[in-house]
Amino acid sequence: MSSDPGLASWLQLTLTPGLGAATIRQLLSQFGLPEKILGAKRSELARHAGAQAIQALDSEAVGKAV
Repeated sequence: MSSDPGLASWLQLTLTPGLGAATIRQLLSQFGLPEKILGAKRSELARHAGAQAIQALDSEAVGKAV
């Protein structure tokens, strides 16, 4: 992961399959900074994003890409 946690969080969100710009905007509106989105309970994220996107958020592929 990047040495800048803020940048790494942004990258993790934008590189997650199934999280488009509109969904990321909704999540930012609801939770604030990307770090807060990533720290939120997955059940809370499910109100805004699909199950596959939430699962991909924590995937090894996205982690390696970041």
